[in-house]
Amino acid sequence: MSLAANQKLLRSINAKTVLAIAKSNHPISRIEIARLSGLSQAAVSRIVDSLIERQILFEASVSGISERWTPAGHLDFNPTAGYVLAVEIGRSDNACSHRS
Repeated sequence: MSLAANQKLLRSINAKTVLAIAKSNHPISRIEIARLSGLSQAAVSRIVDSLIERQILFEASVSGISERWTPAGHLDFNPTAGYVLAVEIGRSDNACSHRS
């Protein structure tokens, strides 16, 4: 696997980690996500900004003021961010045996 592929995989894993933490602990601060994930605050900030841009997370304001990197600045998970529908399409091999 190339270095670029490894970096892409690592970014994907980190984003999934941040999202899982946010989903199970919302509302949560960026600092708390960094502490729970073991990622740096800078990495968490980049990931969170991307998730906010994609409308998966949003910054919940405290008294109408959103504060980054303070305990008061919390993130919440957007429950309508996306839905997954899984459908299995296939053929059933129900073989009938016939004896003469």
